[in-house]
Amino acid sequence: MDNDLTANTYGTMERDQNGEVAALIKVVTKAQGFLFDGGMTGIVRVKQDVGEVWVYVPHGIKRITIKHPDLGVLRDYYFPLPIEKAKTYEMKLSTGKVETIVTHSVNKQFVSFQVSPANAIVELNDEMLEVDADGHAEKVVSYGKYTYRVSSPDYYTQAGTLNVTADNKVVVKVNLKPNFGWLQLDAKEEFHGAYAYVDNERMGQLPLITKGLKSGKHHLKVVKPLYKTYEQDFEISDNDTLALQVKLDANFARVQLHAPDSDCEIFIDGKAVSQGSWSGGLEVGEYLVEVRKASHRSAQEVLTILNHEDRSVQLPKPTPITTFVAISSSPSEAKVFIDGKEMGETPLMLSEVLIGEREIKFVNEGRLDKIIVADLKENIENKVSAKLDLLPEKVKLAIQSQPRGATVSVDGKYVGTTPCHADIRLGEHRFELSKAGYSRFESTENITLDGPRDYQYTLQRLPWSQRRYNKSYTKSAVYASGQLGYEYPLGGLSYSASLGTYLRSINIEASYAMAYDPSLQLQVGYGIPIGKKIVFTPQVGMDMYLGVYCSDFDYTYDEEGFMFEQRRQYQENKLGICASLRMQYCLNKHIALFLRPQYSYFSAEAVKNVDDSILGGISLKAGLVFNLGRE
Repeated sequence: MDNDLTANTYGTMERDQNGEVAALIKVVTKAQGFLFDGGMTGIVRVKQDVGEVWVYVPHGIKRITIKHPDLGVLRDYYFPLPIEKAKTYEMKLSTGKVETIVTHSVNKQFVSFQVSPANAIVELNDEMLEVDADGHAEKVVSYGKYTYRVSSPDYYTQAGTLNVTADNKVVVKVNLKPNFGWLQLDAKEEFHGAYAYVDNERMGQLPLITKGLKSGKHHLKVVKPLYKTYEQDFEISDNDTLALQVKLDANFARVQLHAPDSDCEIFIDGKAVSQGSWSGGLEVGEYLVEVRKASHRSAQEVLTILNHEDRSVQLPKPTPITTFVAISSSPSEAKVFIDGKEMGETPLMLSEVLIGEREIKFVNEGRLDKIIVADLKENIENKVSAKLDLLPEKVKLAIQSQPRGATVSVDGKYVGTTPCHADIRLGEHRFELSKAGYSRFESTENITLDGPRDYQYTLQRLPWSQRRYNKSYTKSAVYASGQLGYEYPLGGLSYSASLGTYLRSINIEASYAMAYDPSLQLQVGYGIPIGKKIVFTPQVGMDMYLGVYCSDFDYTYDEEGFMFEQRRQYQENKLGICASLRMQYCLNKHIALFLRPQYSYFSAEAVKNVDDSILGGISLKAGLVFNLGRE
């Protein structure tokens, strides 16, 4: 349909998986529910339109299969003309039969080839056909007799003739016979890694299976250092694998090389092989063996291997390269060590010192040691001097403990609480660490200039029966108390019970009291220990009287104008504020005595309608405390 641009118009255009514009076949039919299959080429998209189905296909598609649940299957319908990209075609479909609006060529039929391998070349009457990735090739030809030829590298060519008639399309299936095989090479582990060559082409390393080799005779060569070359002729059969076991003959002597000492490095033909000694195989021939050592002239020896006998060779010693060095210090008479070896006292003149970087150490009593790394040169007088500083009197130490918070004393003098730092004189000192609930730790430390600067100690926890706790309970988990008090200006006694806790000296306490009216108090405070048995805790909080009797009056008038007074009584909770000082004396780790003066304040609005009792005022309470927790 040359005038229909639907396939190449923006909005109705579709692209296949290669990004090219697809062809559009408009299938004219009143029925619906058709499925379309383009085989390996595929279908780009199917769109149902009014009275027709739009089928987008890749260009070059040669056939299509149409399926319907009721009408059946039209399989492999071959298009009578090439399908080009971005072109629109029309196909009329009625009762399962497909017909196109294009007039069919007469006296022509399809010839189809299915070949293996898929990359084979297909020729029909000397015309080369296009073969797809699956090995399919097709062509529409006139009736008659044709010759074909199918060929591929490494396969035998197959040829024949075919007759094209109007009856059916001609299908030719060709499986070419390979004219190649494979070579499998195996060997013992000691021969693994050897390179294999077939007809002078490297195949890889043993063990291996080669790529396909053309049927016929070939030459194998296997090469590995220290072994004689292995050669063999072999013959490959069609589509067959030839297995060969390779054995190589040794072509080396086992040699051990021994340098004068472990600092010497051994080179063979300029390549470093080992330090101190070397053992390995060498083929027959001559080798230049060199022994190198820092600050020495290397020694060389020509090693000749005449046969395959084992050998052990002691290598020559490298020659030291020495120089002159003048060494001085301020003050003098300092001991001099070169690379850890004592050489004498300053001033010093030395003539047999190895060149290169040397570590020169100066040691003088009462002075800090000093180390100088000097790069000594050959054939010149090298000079090295050092100024030695006085030893410091003190060093700074870091002292830590597990657990933290231990008191630290050095020689009986308090220096801090772990973790801490202290400036300590050089020499022996007595360290003491203590913490409640743990054994006292004592240690004698010798503080030196080059000694450790961090000290870590672990304290051992005492058994429960031996632990001494702060009896003020300021770190206790929870306590309970019973109290007897006197209320002023109410008069009379009150009874109360409390439950509270100290959390790092922060106090929280709740109390319930029974006096003229019951009351509930909630207070917070801060514990201040006085020694180990007394603690003062200032407290503030709220004071709530529960169910206080209150009353008010209602006034009414009768018909004659007389006023009547009516009293209404009810109960109400009253909220105020309070402040107190809780004073506690600990008898032991579980029981304590306490005394608490307290003042409560209620606003005038709160007490306005209260009957008889007076809210607020001063109270004094005393009682027993039971410590339910521990430090």
